[in-house]
Amino acid sequence: MASFPLKFSFLCCFLLIKYNYIDTFVYMRLCELNTYGVVVRVWADNGQVSTINPMIFNIEDLETNPPANNTAATPLLPTALFVVMLAATIGCCSYVAVVKKQGLKAWKTLPLCGLILFSLLATACQPVTANYLGSVLDSKANGKAEIYASYWEQPSAEKVSMAVLTTLIQARFNALGYDTNRACGTDTNNGVYWNIVYDKLHYARTAVFHFGHMADAANYHCSDGSVVTYGDVNNAANGTPDHHFFTCMWACNTASMSEYISGVKTWVPSTNGLAKSWSQRSGLSADGFSSPDATGSCFIGFHYASPGLTTTLYTDTTVPGFDFIDKFYDYALTTGGYSVHDSLNQASISLFVLPFILNPRWTGSAYTYFPGATGMSAGNYSCQMKVYGNSYVYLRQYYAASYYGVQEYGGFIVDPYYVNGVAPDASYTQIWAWRTGDSSAIMSTMTTSSVMGSSSYFARGHVYIYGYSLQNDIPSCVYVLRSETGSNDWVEINNGYITSETPAWYDIGYANNFKYIAIACYNTDPGWGCNFMADSVRVIP
Repeated sequence: MASFPLKFSFLCCFLLIKYNYIDTFVYMRLCELNTYGVVVRVWADNGQVSTINPMIFNIEDLETNPPANNTAATPLLPTALFVVMLAATIGCCSYVAVVKKQGLKAWKTLPLCGLILFSLLATACQPVTANYLGSVLDSKANGKAEIYASYWEQPSAEKVSMAVLTTLIQARFNALGYDTNRACGTDTNNGVYWNIVYDKLHYARTAVFHFGHMADAANYHCSDGSVVTYGDVNNAANGTPDHHFFTCMWACNTASMSEYISGVKTWVPSTNGLAKSWSQRSGLSADGFSSPDATGSCFIGFHYASPGLTTTLYTDTTVPGFDFIDKFYDYALTTGGYSVHDSLNQASISLFVLPFILNPRWTGSAYTYFPGATGMSAGNYSCQMKVYGNSYVYLRQYYAASYYGVQEYGGFIVDPYYVNGVAPDASYTQIWAWRTGDSSAIMSTMTTSSVMGSSSYFARGHVYIYGYSLQNDIPSCVYVLRSETGSNDWVEINNGYITSETPAWYDIGYANNFKYIAIACYNTDPGWGCNFMADSVRVIP
């Protein structure tokens, strides 16, 4: 920063000498990682001000308080530079006194010139904390969806509906960038177990859907006849609370446990079976719809019977189970991106013109027809859906969907549309700011809902960006900001140096309620620069 303070000192003294008064008070805060202020261009031949521009674009709140990851003290200004700056300050005042014949009046400017000099020295000498953004495993910046359907003792019509339904669910998750696995008619106990183990190690979070038959309470059959018990799930998921943040087990008694009451085996609603095993949480709210808890997990299952896909949800309606499940995932992932709570409510209103809390399937007053299987005869059986934990979790992930704008002050943007898209595709937006004080920013619109009042009208969650620094020996100082309106309410999420030339996901941190995101490069030091290649943005609730 040696050359800039010197030029700035001369410029300040020149302006003081030429005008002998201050027309405008310009406050500048200078340090290695954050600079606020203006760029003033002065014509060399006549001394007139050419332009006055913001040093950073109109993203107002670019407050930088980097974490204390790596601390490096900024070296003191060389002694020679100090002497030169001091001589320049005194020399300028001497020039006014002697050449301009202002006499002692000129020396009134000395305290102000000295103050400027002192502030520059103090700024240049202050210790600076450098935040180096760390890359994460590619899949750790993504969610996983495990989609199962068991053919065990299912009639042909149900198998056909299972294939269609699971394909639709998978497509909805894929459209939001999730990695997905679909096992329809091919699920096994061993496969489920090792998927759980793999997913908890490699993904930020996992959503699970299963359709099939129970194997007593809290256990269920796979297509090959093998049984997954709540103990199996607990062993595989052990130690990862809230990783399986949403689990929907559409099978009988998946929300129950077997207990012996007065010597009689009885199925009772319980959060201690599959709900506890998948979520790795004890004491989940037993009424996660009306009284959700503060965990990051939601479990949906059934006490007693679960409706089939081709049979009606309950005996007093013509709506089949297929339609409700499809509507729920549509509202949760596609139309609106609602929370689980609001998706259940919207699906119920859409199909029954009833809020979910009044739906007979929720109140426990419903009966559903069961065609008979697993040793149970055909007939109408009591049917109650249970929601455990926190129904205000979100399935929808967000990504930068469309170009919103660029701002360039000295720097520039190349291929501004390439940062948008559901996943990295090796097409990059270049964000470049080479000279000290240069800046540039690319702004994108997120995949938030256009439905005003939707619980997903704004994006929220953990923010990741995918990209690399174009020159390994010159780290890129990157800022990421968010906005609700895309105008004057920009707020910084995080900033830091990215050094690697290898593309990777970078963990930016949590942000709440935004529709627009900006990635900015700002060159704060002539020895560093900024040349960042951005491919993708993802937000995981």
